[in-house]
Amino acid sequence: MSREELIEFKVKEYLNKIMYLSPKDYLKSLCELLSLNQRALNDDFVKYIEIKARRDLGVHNDWRKNEIYERKVHESGGATPEDAKFLRPSIDYFRYTNAVCRNLIGKITKQSCDKLFKARFTDFLQTEIPKLG
Repeated sequence: MSREELIEFKVKEYLNKIMYLSPKDYLKSLCELLSLNQRALNDDFVKYIEIKARRDLGVHNDWRKNEIYERKVHESGGATPEDAKFLRPSIDYFRYTNAVCRNLIGKITKQSCDKLFKARFTDFLQTEIPKLG
């Protein structure tokens, strides 16, 4: 391997390793890697974990709530819908997930620009998160 190929291989290997950590450990590793303020990301990240866990339900369990979903959400500090057995997304849920992801990406981008690149970032991604109801 060339030097560049070896670096790319090691980066992919490291990123693949952290992708399988628990949600809290993943966030901690991401924040350490990118020098991010974890506290500033926590609220949106907890919401993101529920979104990701629900997506996994759709792919692997026909949208039926199970103990894996509940464990993932609980470990991240979030709450699961108590009365629902099926967690199919609605248009309101889609809008909610879009806003959560835009906010999380915006915060990560802003911190990265401010800390790593010493550049200003316009908060164009910041979107009010709609309430689920």
